[in-house]
Amino acid sequence: MELKRFLELRIKKRVKEQHANGKFHNLMKTVISNAETLRDAYHCIRINSNALDAAPNHDASFLDDLAEELGKGDFDVCVNTSSFSTRKGSANKEILVLPNLKLKVVQEAMRIALEVVYKPHFSKISHGCRSGRGRAAALKYICKGVLNRKSSGVKVYSCRYMDEMFFAVSGSRDAAVNFMSEVQSYLKSSLLLDVGDETDILPCEGPHSIRFLGTLVRRTARESPAVKAVHKLKEKVELFTMQKVEAWEYGTVRIGKKWLGHGLKKVKESEIRHLADSSSLLNRVSCFRKSGMKTDHWYKHLLKIWMQDVQAKTAQSKENILSKCIAEPALPQELKDSFYEFIKQAEQYISAEADSILKLLPNNNSSTEHPIAKTEIIAPIHVIKMRLLRYGLTTTKGFPRSANLLIMLDTTEIIDWFSGISCRWLKWYENCSNFDEIKLLISDDVRKSCIRTLAAKYRVHETEIEKRFDVELSRIPSIEDADNGMINEASDVQAFENDEALTYGIAYSGLCLLSLARIVTKARPCNCFVIGCSSSAPRVYTLHVMERQKSPSWKTGFSTCIHPSLNKRRVGLCKQHLRDLYLGHISLQSIDFGAWK
Repeated sequence: MELKRFLELRIKKRVKEQHANGKFHNLMKTVISNAETLRDAYHCIRINSNALDAAPNHDASFLDDLAEELGKGDFDVCVNTSSFSTRKGSANKEILVLPNLKLKVVQEAMRIALEVVYKPHFSKISHGCRSGRGRAAALKYICKGVLNRKSSGVKVYSCRYMDEMFFAVSGSRDAAVNFMSEVQSYLKSSLLLDVGDETDILPCEGPHSIRFLGTLVRRTARESPAVKAVHKLKEKVELFTMQKVEAWEYGTVRIGKKWLGHGLKKVKESEIRHLADSSSLLNRVSCFRKSGMKTDHWYKHLLKIWMQDVQAKTAQSKENILSKCIAEPALPQELKDSFYEFIKQAEQYISAEADSILKLLPNNNSSTEHPIAKTEIIAPIHVIKMRLLRYGLTTTKGFPRSANLLIMLDTTEIIDWFSGISCRWLKWYENCSNFDEIKLLISDDVRKSCIRTLAAKYRVHETEIEKRFDVELSRIPSIEDADNGMINEASDVQAFENDEALTYGIAYSGLCLLSLARIVTKARPCNCFVIGCSSSAPRVYTLHVMERQKSPSWKTGFSTCIHPSLNKRRVGLCKQHLRDLYLGHISLQSIDFGAWK
C-alpha cells in the first residue's frame, strides 16, 4: 500500500503540472496517454491483485502500444470488453460487461487523475474511498455530530457515503417530507440519478432504526443509574435462573441415559437362563421376539414401541423425551413442585416492568428527570444469520453444520475461508453496540461449522478435529481473542491498509464461495486468472452466487451484489491467490473472467 501511494502520487504530480488559470488542460493527451502513467496504473492494479512480486502474465510492451492508441484517439472501448450473460433458462436474461486488462489500466489511470481534479470540491460530509473519510468516520460523524446537535428552527444535517445519503432534519415531519421531495427531484431531474425504493422518513427518537452503511442507526434514551441497577439485577436473576434450568435438564437427561443402560442390561440378563426372571414383564413380552433377532435389535424394537406409546414424535428432542417421560415422573413430587415454582417466580420477576420496580426504590425522581438521548450503531444480526443459512453453514433452526461445497478443498483452504469471514466481521462491526453478539456468532456458528466441515471431510469426531488441528483453528478468532484486541493481528492489518482511499474494494469486498471443479493436468493446462499473475493454477474452481442482495450496503462478510451471470463460472487460481481471495487480500475485481468464455 505504501508503494501504491507512491505510484499514485507520481501520476497526480503529472496532473497538477497541467493546471493553469484555475483549470486542468489536456489531461487525456498529456497525462492519461503517457506510457509512464499507464505503467504506474498497471502496477497499482498488480498491487491490488497482490501479484507485484510475480512475473507479469502480459508483456509490459503492450503499455507502449496502448499509449500510442490513446494518443491517436484510436482506442476502441467496445473491443476491449468481455460480455457475460445469465445461463439459459433464466427468467430474465441479464448481461454483464467487464473490461479487459487494457481498459482496466486506462480506467485506473483516469480514476487517479480525476481524484486531483475533484478532491478539493468534495464536502467534509462526503465519505467513501477517501483518506480519513471512510466508513468508520461516517458512522462516527453521525453518532457524535449530526443527531446530537441542538438548533433553533428547521435545520438539516447530512452525511454521504458513496451512493448512500443520510439526512437529519430538526423540525416537523412535514418539513422532512418536503425536504425529501426536493432532494429526490434534484437527483432525478438535474443529476439524472435513480433513487432507491428504501427511502423512508423515521423519527430520531424511539424504537425506530434507520439503515445506513450496513448497520442500523438507532436513537435511544440513556438509562438513569436507578434503571441501570434494576436491569443489572434482572440480568443476574435471569442468568441464575438459566443456570438452574440447565443443571436440572442435565441431571434429568443423565438419569434417562442411565435408565437406557439399565434396560439394555436387563435385556441381556434375560438371555442368561439362571438370571432370567420368569415373572417379569420382560419375560412375558419376550415371546414376541423374532427368531435370530440380536439383543441390540430386540432392545431397539422395544424402545420403538415405547416411544410410539408416549408420542415421541411431538417431542422437541431425544433429550427432552429422556427428561420429561423417564426422569421427571420418577422424581419426588415435592422436588418437582419446588423447582417449577422457582421458575415461575423468576419469570414473573424478569418479565416485570422496570417502572413498577423503580417505584419501590427510595427517593425516586425518575419522573422529573429529562432523559439524555444516545445514538447506537447496531449490526444486523438477523441478516448475518440469513447469510450463514443460505451459504449452508447453519441449519434452518440456526445450528452450525458442515459446508458441503468446501469439503473437497485442502484443510488450510477450508480454515482460510472461515478465517476470512471471522476477521471481516470482527473488523467491520467492531464499533457496533451489539459487538458481543458478533463475537458469539464467530465462536459458536462459524468456528463450529468449520470444525464440522473438517470432521465430515476426514470422517472423524469433532473432538478429534479440534485436537489434530488446534494450531490451524487458532487462526479463527474466538471470543477471548476479540476481547484481548487481537482482531488486527488475525487479519494482518498494516498501517496503510486502514486508508480506505487505497484499499476500498479490497478489504471489505466480501467473501465468495468456491468449490473444486477439477484438477489441472498437462493435457488441460491452466494459468492463474488473477491479473498480473503468471503462475500455473493447479486447480479450477466454480464460483457460487448464492443470492442477489437488493442493497449493497448490508455487508456481512459475503460478497454483495455479485452479478448472476458469474454464477457457476469457472476460474483457475494458484494457491497463493486462492488464499488471498479467502482472507480478503484481493477481491473478485482482480480476476480476469474473460480468460475463459
